Amino acid sequence: MSYEIVGYGAMIADRTRTDAYANALRASIDPDSIVVDIGTGSGILSLLACSYGAKYVYAIEPDPVILLARELAKANGFENRITFIQDVSSNVTLPVQADVIVSDLHGLLPYHDQHIPAIIDARKRFLRPGGTMIPLRDRVWAALVEAPNLYASLSEPWRTGGYGLRLDAGVRHALNAITATRFKTEKALAQPALLDTLDFAELTSPNLEARITFDIECDGTAHGIAIWFDADLAQGISFSNNPWGQPLVYGVGFLPLLEPIHLTAAARVAVRVRADLFRNTYLWSWGADRETESDNQIVEY
Repeated sequence: MSYEIVGYGAMIADRTRTDAYANALRASIDPDSIVVDIGTGSGILSLLACSYGAKYVYAIEPDPVILLARELAKANGFENRITFIQDVSSNVTLPVQADVIVSDLHGLLPYHDQHIPAIIDARKRFLRPGGTMIPLRDRVWAALVEAPNLYASLSEPWRTGGYGLRLDAGVRHALNAITATRFKTEKALAQPALLDTLDFAELTSPNLEARITFDIECDGTAHGIAIWFDADLAQGISFSNNPWGQPLVYGVGFLPLLEPIHLTAAARVAVRVRADLFRNTYLWSWGADRETESDNQIVEY
């Protein structure tokens, strides 16, 4: 049976991400620790847990890559300390409670497939009272950005058409989808703002609904909203896929506006972002409002 391996290799190769998880596991595990690895993938976090002294690991993964994880466990002499379970975690019942639950089910953002429901369920059913969640929390940030090249790459293929065809109806669809990207020349027009904090020890809802206000610091044109997360894995151990920092495997989210907004310094812009889980997909909606100086009228884009 074949399975997609490239993405799992990229996760391991992202040393900022993998080193942070390794350090968090090392800080959280003792010789009596029972560890549950949700979405083990190639098994790297389960192998690290064993190498740092965990008593036993339950590694849960629905995809066929779990075959590789078993192979790697045997190659490293851990096959008798790891039970591999090929299923989604919500279908699994374990014989003991865990001291540590570790997972990296992030996609572009924490709002990804069944990531949050899976972690909520695992915390309730698998974790002993006082046990440790890795990550502890994710903080989601947003920035209003000037991104003319990125914006054009999404909209212009539909505006310009070609082949004697009218394709402009595609613009609205292209600008109503969250895009994974790497920032290069994009510029923030205001300081980033905290959009959401996901405390995995207490989290109960998988959805996002937030409204934040940006005080514009320089003249420019807002083309969309950059969105990313910081992961606090353990006390003092974290990483961030900040768009202006070290690029990580996850990428950065971009929420394009239907029409760019021309702004001057000292303007105030309110941004609203919503993500609702429907089955295994998040439905995103967003927008920006500018308050005029003359009459405090809200103008929607």
